[in-house]
Amino acid sequence: MTGARRIVIKIGSSMLTGDDPQVLEHRFRGWVAGMAHLRQQGREVIVVSSGAVAEGRKQMARRLSGVDVSRIRMKQALAAIGQPGVIRRFTEAFAPEGILPAQVLLTHDDLKNRRRYLNARNTIDTLLDWGCIPIVNENDTVQTEELRKVGDNDTLASLVAVMMGADLLILLSDVDGLYSADPRKDSNAAPIGSIDALDPLLAKFDGGPGSSSGTGGIVTKIAAARRCTRAGAATILVDARHEKLFERIVAGEALGTLFRTQRDPVSARKAWIAELPEGGRLTVDEGAAAALGKGKSLLPVGVKAVEGEFERGEAVAIVTGDGAVLARGLAAYSAEHLRVIAGRSTGKIQELLGFYDGDEVVHRDDMILLEVS
Repeated sequence: MTGARRIVIKIGSSMLTGDDPQVLEHRFRGWVAGMAHLRQQGREVIVVSSGAVAEGRKQMARRLSGVDVSRIRMKQALAAIGQPGVIRRFTEAFAPEGILPAQVLLTHDDLKNRRRYLNARNTIDTLLDWGCIPIVNENDTVQTEELRKVGDNDTLASLVAVMMGADLLILLSDVDGLYSADPRKDSNAAPIGSIDALDPLLAKFDGGPGSSSGTGGIVTKIAAARRCTRAGAATILVDARHEKLFERIVAGEALGTLFRTQRDPVSARKAWIAELPEGGRLTVDEGAAAALGKGKSLLPVGVKAVEGEFERGEAVAIVTGDGAVLARGLAAYSAEHLRVIAGRSTGKIQELLGFYDGDEVVHRDDMILLEVS
């Protein structure tokens, strides 16, 4: 982990709230000092933080005493109250380090919509260039899925890590990584120091929720690790209570469970392409489908139909006539231009468009083959 330059750190609700404020504050200050240490080393840090609902519940404890706040709209209101407190806490803690945190509220729709996705990525890139630490959270006031589902911020953290091309995702937890059995029930449970994210052993973990404050379970953490390792980013699941946690991780100390990545840069880039928002779809004929399966590029002659509006360089799905997704890739021509050259030979591109950007509609180096779905 010594070579990680861009690091995403996920901090769950249970890590920020609890019964002993002094212990929590000591731990929080330790994380902040660790992040400042990473910045001093020239590393970039992005934090994905939960805690808005929990903070809102704490602030409204007297007014809402005895009131059932389990309904979604009440949790959204609590998030609106609590979010300023979350970012204020980071701002005050980072001030002595001379670091500015920046609040970034996202929804999963932002990461699916290609324009908002690119805007979010550009904004976070700019904040990192300015030396800030982006504090990313789900926008709970308008997004209800994270309030209903288990561990959505694990998912959000992994999506942010892939979007930003991170080298490492650190998932803070109340257990020190994975064990061969539940250490709370089995004294013989052995820690798993490192594992491949696709190891069949991971199927045994059922992922029950871990605490009352958070919504995370082990299943969502494993899914997050799989997403990141596919994109070339290692993932560490680690106990948040370690002293000097981040300093020790980047120094190479083995803490928690490391989900290994063995992807080379080309595979990592293709995995990143697989996570990009889909700008449109290209329906191809049987000949083109067979060629793709042999590792060939997609040529215009094999394209039967173009769906959606997208620009050159945006991600598209490549599908069969019955809608099965064969691959995803970056379009070498815009949707407007592809409709003109679809079904035509490469020799006609210059004549039809008045310019020529290559024979390929989607180059094999810009494409990842998928299981038929």
